[in-house]
Amino acid sequence: MSNIIKLNKGVNKGPHKGGADNGSPKAKIEFTREEYNSLAELLILGEMVINSRRDESEIDHKYIDVQQKVFSHAKEAGAGDMIEFNASENLGRPTALLLEEVVWPLIDDYDDMTLWDELSIRLAERDAIAKYGREKIMLLPDAELAKIQEPLIDKYYDEFIDNGLNNVLVRGIV
Repeated sequence: MSNIIKLNKGVNKGPHKGGADNGSPKAKIEFTREEYNSLAELLILGEMVINSRRDESEIDHKYIDVQQKVFSHAKEAGAGDMIEFNASENLGRPTALLLEEVVWPLIDDYDDMTLWDELSIRLAERDAIAKYGREKIMLLPDAELAKIQEPLIDKYYDEFIDNGLNNVLVRGIV
């Protein structure tokens, strides 16, 4: 048996598939098992980022539809340990093993780094405004603003990487 998986099935027909198969050109793509696994992981992570914070009525189903189309090939891709496909519901889902060993650790790493990046940037912006005033900061060209903020961002970032939140105190809370 070839180690190439061909994704060329028709679009799944379901409640959110409106217009998905409108006669537009279709691509046929071949993946190795490793590539299929990577694609499945990307689809899970991407759909989580897009839809996890939305109310049910706001969920963007076009991403779920693409995800489900790829998941429908899990068995032929030899990825049954990654994707469980429930034929009666016509839905594929990541297995607990995939979520625990791949998806959650990737999300945790991303969240940690995003927290430090965003916190460093926002604190540097706050400090620059406190020192120079909002009006002056807003009028500065990007290059000059970067000269002011980047050293502050670097200092905060280094502090958070070295000490986490151990040295952070919000007045009036404790």
